[in-house]
Amino acid sequence: MHSLIIGVGKRGGDMVAKLLPTASRRALFLDDAAEDLARRPQGTGLLLGGSRGEASSTAHDLGAAFAAVLKERDALEDSWASADLVVAVAALGGGMGSGGTRALATIAREEGKPFVAVVTRPFGLEGEKRVRRGMKARRQLLEVGVPVVELHQDQLLPFATRVTKIKELLGVVDEVVVNAIEALERLADDHLGGAFEDWASLSAQGLFTYGLAAEEGTLDDALSVALAGPFVQNVPLSRTTGLGVVLRSRVPIGDQELGRSL
Repeated sequence: MHSLIIGVGKRGGDMVAKLLPTASRRALFLDDAAEDLARRPQGTGLLLGGSRGEASSTAHDLGAAFAAVLKERDALEDSWASADLVVAVAALGGGMGSGGTRALATIAREEGKPFVAVVTRPFGLEGEKRVRRGMKARRQLLEVGVPVVELHQDQLLPFATRVTKIKELLGVVDEVVVNAIEALERLADDHLGGAFEDWASLSAQGLFTYGLAAEEGTLDDALSVALAGPFVQNVPLSRTTGLGVVLRSRVPIGDQELGRSL
């Protein structure tokens, strides 16, 4: 199974840059800022609009970003032609991450390409305008009908009491996003063509959580950690059509033990 991970906008690109490259994973960085793409590995960037000046209007404009990405449809289809799964990663609230991700989802949906959007919602401290844009972008993305794994960053705050700098907090978000992407790849690798499409067809909203027990811990410990995670607590599961839980173990886990813990 080969995946293409697309970092949309500066923040989406920063998150994707934390992924370790593998033989079965490629990265593509989509942005309207040449200076941001210059920080990415050579040959992995797609510059929208041809120049910074031409595309700068997408900064806070979801519609302009949507249109700019649609113009690159042929290049995008060539980029993901050999990929079994496309994952778009973005921070909602700005223009490029919000409108650009919806455009990618629209193209993939029309082409029948397996596609998942992994997005973060703005912190409340980022301001009311950005939060409102993020909510609008989230609604528009769900309307496309593709799977969306949503990470609400404000849910992290009660669990980050030792974090004093915004850069450190974003580092925590990056770690969770990377784990979510790796979990999606494993799910697709195990079930592409079957259960993955069944899960993906639920579209609407998905949640992701992660649990790792201490070395002497058990599967029950890891599951307890996962279900107490910041992205699951205080979320109405009645509105959620999918819940992905990643549990890692240093020893093989049997189906019977897994079923008992669940």
